Amino acid sequence: MFPVVTKLRLPKTLNADEGAVTILFTVIVLMGIMGGLFALVVDGGQLMLERRIVQNAADASALYLGQNCALGLNCATNDPTIFAQNNSPDLNTAISERCGSSPLAGCGPLNGNSKDCQTTPSAAQLPTSGFVRVRSRTLTSTGGTALAPAFAGMFGAGNASDGSWTMKACSQAIWGKTVKANVILPLAMSACSYATPGASNKIIPQFTPASTTCTGISSLDGLTLTGKDAGLSVVAIPNMDSTCDSGTIVNVGDSLNYVAPASMSTLCSGLLNRLKLAINQQVYLPVFSTSTLSGVTRKFQVISFVRIKLVSFKYGGVLYGSPTFTSTACANLCIVGQFTKGVVPLGNVSTSSSVPALGAMAVNLIP
Repeated sequence: MFPVVTKLRLPKTLNADEGAVTILFTVIVLMGIMGGLFALVVDGGQLMLERRIVQNAADASALYLGQNCALGLNCATNDPTIFAQNNSPDLNTAISERCGSSPLAGCGPLNGNSKDCQTTPSAAQLPTSGFVRVRSRTLTSTGGTALAPAFAGMFGAGNASDGSWTMKACSQAIWGKTVKANVILPLAMSACSYATPGASNKIIPQFTPASTTCTGISSLDGLTLTGKDAGLSVVAIPNMDSTCDSGTIVNVGDSLNYVAPASMSTLCSGLLNRLKLAINQQVYLPVFSTSTLSGVTRKFQVISFVRIKLVSFKYGGVLYGSPTFTSTACANLCIVGQFTKGVVPLGNVSTSSSVPALGAMAVNLIP
């Protein structure tokens, strides 16, 4: 006998169209979400990029104005707008404020928010220096002052009237005499040999211990320079490159050891070539006011720095560069140059009233 096979009755399945609609609805929703997220990313990226652009423009403009003030140029009339625009990828950024120490217009109070500058330097913080403040803001290629991203309102408070965004930034810089400089020559100069920056060439003769007492020489910030020794000394500078191909940082307060001029070539193998390369270039020299003896070693303490354009020098009885000169105090070593003013690369502003300003300046950004 054969078993009876009965037909199984399967449950009624869902309509095939119902599954397709569900999938289609899910895809549409996901596409909407992804589109919204993409728009947010694009808008957010546009705003963050614009924020970085206006901040870079403010920083560059503050440094530009600070350098002008430090060099004694008329920073009150120098317009940093073109400089700011040249530091913008789209060549468009507006300067909404420039202020600071005299001769600039005085600055008003800070807003106290995270997008504004954070501190206002006081007179006590800057006894012989100054500061500048620059505020920048959005400027579009059509001359507008706001961006209008589609989802701007998602990022917080923009311009309430139309939902657009004006990105703003603030930057400040202090300027004044430097407390450090990159020195490329193993030389230091007496304060007695300093002269106010100008066009005249000056002979700086070879250092002679205790040969001169100087008074009545004034620094750029009105300090009276005094000293017992005069001239240009060869010094051993710690960490100076043994070939003189690159310089080393020297700080105010550092102690440098005297080296006899006849032994100058032992300090670095390429010294003569370095001196030749320095002709008609600006170099920074440490300045001392007097020398002291520690046992048999003569030492100089750095009190400041000068910036000098070296035009000629005499070493070992041989003259290099022009103009020619004669000096009874130049048996072995002396230089001729013009004292100038300049901003030291990677310098650091001094706020000490005891450090004389001798033309080597610094500009630093501050919060």
